[in-house]
Amino acid sequence: MPVSKAKNEHLYLFIAEVIEKQIMDRVLNIGDKLPSVRSLSTHHDISVSTALQAYYHLEGKGLIESRPQSGYYVRFNPARFPQRPEKSSPSQTIQKKNVDAIISEVYDDWNDPRVVRFSLSVPAPEMLPLAALNKAMLQAIRDL
Repeated sequence: MPVSKAKNEHLYLFIAEVIEKQIMDRVLNIGDKLPSVRSLSTHHDISVSTALQAYYHLEGKGLIESRPQSGYYVRFNPARFPQRPEKSSPSQTIQKKNVDAIISEVYDDWNDPRVVRFSLSVPAPEMLPLAALNKAMLQAIRDL
């Protein structure tokens, strides 16, 4: 099927855009095998080098990948991932806060059992064999 492209556009870019649109519209999914270079060139009535150039262009964009002795496969679909969050814009006004209030907030969180304190480098008490530790401690004290 011959392709019709814009007047000033390179043919390989047009073919790459057609395939990219299929990936974005989820016609082609991650892991799907793309047509071989020869079948793509036959189907669109283009040269093999033009088909290769279109695949190289898509590979450069990270949308497809080449697997040795196997062909080209869909690699990535950015439409499936959420958009990047917008840049935050914190308030430019400075708020004075009482030092005692800040310390109080820290200690309130310190005593919260749902907070994991990684800075201690100690496992949770329920993970320790406390009975065995107590027994070993008592034995060590007796041996003194």
